[in-house]
Amino acid sequence: MDDYGCKYDTQVIVNKPKFDSLPGTGENPFWNYWNYRPGYWFNHTEATLTDCGHVIFDSAPFTALDPVAGESAGVQSLALLNDYFTVPDEGQLLLTCRYAYVATNVTNTYGQQLFGPLMPDPESDLRPSIACIDILDLTSGIGFSFVTTNRKIYVHYTRFAANLVSEGVMNFQVDVPVMDTCPGKYHDYAILLDDATKSASFFIDGKKVYQIYNSGFLSSDQFITVETPGNQSMFFPKQYQLVFIVASFMSAYSPCNIQQTNLDGSISCVFPQNDKGLVQHSPSAFYVNPRNPNQPGEFLYDLTQQQYTNYGQGGILSMTNLFITTRTPQPDCSCLKSGNNEDASLLAVDEDGNVQA
Repeated sequence: MDDYGCKYDTQVIVNKPKFDSLPGTGENPFWNYWNYRPGYWFNHTEATLTDCGHVIFDSAPFTALDPVAGESAGVQSLALLNDYFTVPDEGQLLLTCRYAYVATNVTNTYGQQLFGPLMPDPESDLRPSIACIDILDLTSGIGFSFVTTNRKIYVHYTRFAANLVSEGVMNFQVDVPVMDTCPGKYHDYAILLDDATKSASFFIDGKKVYQIYNSGFLSSDQFITVETPGNQSMFFPKQYQLVFIVASFMSAYSPCNIQQTNLDGSISCVFPQNDKGLVQHSPSAFYVNPRNPNQPGEFLYDLTQQQYTNYGQGGILSMTNLFITTRTPQPDCSCLKSGNNEDASLLAVDEDGNVQA
């Protein structure tokens, strides 16, 4: 919009058209590997840096912590920026990043034998292998992210802080399919957090694909893949960290990656018969059935069978073009009109919801 610069003072606080370092390197590392609870459901895959400034996490194939003991490793690569990012009062925080993902060997004979009809489309299913760019508040557990598979991109919205379960707060994972894709295809992803409207908006390749209001509440029942008992409560965090993940979500129920058109023209999800989580990673009392919250969560394989988390699948993430921008509303736009804020329109959103590069 022509008047965008007159409404906000825009600052680009992370400007990485090309990455120039790997996690944990340099005198003052820009980002790091996450060492939270190392050795618990978490492996550590080192990244590589290409000559053209792409960072690549190659986790193909996924590996277990201790295959003999049956210890699982759902998270294969996890890196996060060291800084915290604050949404300005009544303002906005915008994250943009370009990345491509290949989920390797997700469709294989062993996996089909293990999971059968409970995972009918492994190329689109988010459970065996995903890349995730996540902006989250570790205190409340609220996170807004994209999850990418070989054939489907999801908006991934969570409230997941285990300490809150005992306090009666519902934890959940919502995965909304928003776009088809193909293995290794680069997309431009953007997440816009708006303090004035307490909303999160999601963009792919410049087009708005989803929006969440009332953060802390479930956005849609049919897209829930993980749920715990408890109450929902409104909470819009002000401070976030940015996380990059290559992982599997094998404890989740089926996502809505298969849909049907009803007679009235509406779209509904098609879930496998007797749908359940694939591999249990926490005590069953921690979960409920998202299709029927009055029932406990069920799993095809229980806590003693976590070796089935990894069945030969893997994933390779390549990313570049990382920007984080804040927009602070200004009551007086005279300084902006003078040309001191020429970057204000670089990441504007037009009237149709498109992110303008």
